[in-house]
Amino acid sequence: MAHDVGYLAGLVSKIGVVEEEDEEVDTDEEEAEVEDEHGAHSCRLRALKRLWDMSVNQRVCAQLDEMGVVDMLEALLLSPQSSPRMQEVVIGLLANLAADGVFMIHLDHCVM
Repeated sequence: MAHDVGYLAGLVSKIGVVEEEDEEVDTDEEEAEVEDEHGAHSCRLRALKRLWDMSVNQRVCAQLDEMGVVDMLEALLLSPQSSPRMQEVVIGLLANLAADGVFMIHLDHCVM
């Protein structure tokens, strides 16, 4: 089964880490922001799950390597925004990618 590079790129774009801001906001804005963050978290988690499922394919792994996804996953794993479930999915995705020899270099660099 061939995977469209555009589809993969769309999924990868959804997993980016959102930077935290230190500015003060009123309660209504804060509640709306929490709802937006929950929606973004759900969207990011769905994208990660799809990538995790697809990462058993060597061609997908090669495309993800070209997109620099390992660095994004490392940032997500270390982010305080990551829930335990998101961390589990990220680790599973990294494990699938580690099964592909191309990613061993990246993973060695991340660990060291």
